[in-house]
Amino acid sequence: CHFQRGRSIRTSTGMNATQFQIATRALRGVAGSLSVIGATLIIGTFIAYKSIRTVPRFMLVNLAMADLVTAISFLPDINEDTMCKIQAGFRIFGLNSAIFWTTAIPLYMFIAFMLLKPYNKVTVVVVFVFCWIVPLTIALWLGLGRHLGRRVDPTQSCFITNLNGGDWDSYNGGNNTTCVFSWQHNYPIIMGYLVWIYLSFFLLPTLYIALKCRIWRLKVKLMETKSGVLRLTQEVDQKLILLPLLYFVLRVGTCILFVLFSSLCAKLHELPAQLFILLVLFLEPLQGFVNGMVFVVFTRSIQTKVRLSLSCVRQDLDGHIDNFESTTSVNSDRQFTITVSLKHE
Repeated sequence: CHFQRGRSIRTSTGMNATQFQIATRALRGVAGSLSVIGATLIIGTFIAYKSIRTVPRFMLVNLAMADLVTAISFLPDINEDTMCKIQAGFRIFGLNSAIFWTTAIPLYMFIAFMLLKPYNKVTVVVVFVFCWIVPLTIALWLGLGRHLGRRVDPTQSCFITNLNGGDWDSYNGGNNTTCVFSWQHNYPIIMGYLVWIYLSFFLLPTLYIALKCRIWRLKVKLMETKSGVLRLTQEVDQKLILLPLLYFVLRVGTCILFVLFSSLCAKLHELPAQLFILLVLFLEPLQGFVNGMVFVVFTRSIQTKVRLSLSCVRQDLDGHIDNFESTTSVNSDRQFTITVSLKHE
């Protein structure tokens, strides 16, 4: 199972390298297109409806913008070397921004429920700067350090490469291939991506449990339930607590893939291992689409607003059509009267 750039090896039980790369690009293209739709729904509804412009929703819009960058960068890879590096830079910038914003939203909600204050300007500014500037700095560091380009792995995608231009050291011992992930040569991908995703997998479950416990404790106290929780739920969408769970489902495969990479590499010629990797690569850029479905399409309040807006638009169109038809009818009647009078004369 030795994949090299430009080399296609036919295997006995699974796809060859060329087929695997085509499947990878196709799935990522579909996932990226779906995420563009989902992220656009979140941004569009936030702009259209003033009543949902709360601070957590503002953060959700920033997450949607990060998902939008990620989704566009996950469209089919560019073959030209310089453009591939630029695409890799946008890809790592979008992925890390999405990680930071996904962590920042439940963190902000936890602070809001702890202090019973739904808005803190200083906290919002600090979160905004951190979640955009730090990922941009990481992307620039990787780009200036020449750590971006086409990966020498089965996906052949534009992302972070190691110091030797590859991602692992592969030793072919006859029929059995042993693949060793070279951690020493892969500190760019560790510091540029893996450390943040593993840190988020520690922080998000902690924040989720802390949020649920805090809300439960507030609801136990009757007075605070009326004065605090009910007021907060109007400005802090508790449905956003689902973000850590959605993120975990979509990104857990990435963590498993890197942890089990050595054992998976030896089985890359087998179809089950290839399907697992394809599933991980499909789910990784899909966060924008899932968030759009959960927080727009399947949110009842926004469904109601969209229906009312569509009904108003339909009524306006019907009114314009009726006015046009009545005006046309009056004009035709006048024309007919003038014609008849002229003929009579």
